[in-house]
Amino acid sequence: MLRALGEQGYPEDAADDERLVSLVSVDHPDIADRFRHGQSILEQDGTPATENLRKAMLDFRSVLEDVLHPTERSAA
Repeated sequence: MLRALGEQGYPEDAADDERLVSLVSVDHPDIADRFRHGQSILEQDGTPATENLRKAMLDFRSVLEDVLHPTERSAA
C-alpha cells in the first residue's frame, strides 16, 4: 500500500501508520475510519481468526481503491 500511496504523491517515508492516515484523510476523509478499523483487527491480542483477517483485508482494499480511483468509488 505504501508504494501505491507514494505513486499518488504521498510520502513513502511516513513515520507511522497514523501519520500516513492523517495525510491521506485530507484528500479522502471517509477512508480513515476503514483503515483504522482494519489496523485494530490486526493489532488484537493473539492470532486473529481467519474471518477477522478477511474483514481487515476488505477494509484495506476499500482504502486502496478509494485512493487509486476516487471518482469511481464516489460514483457508485
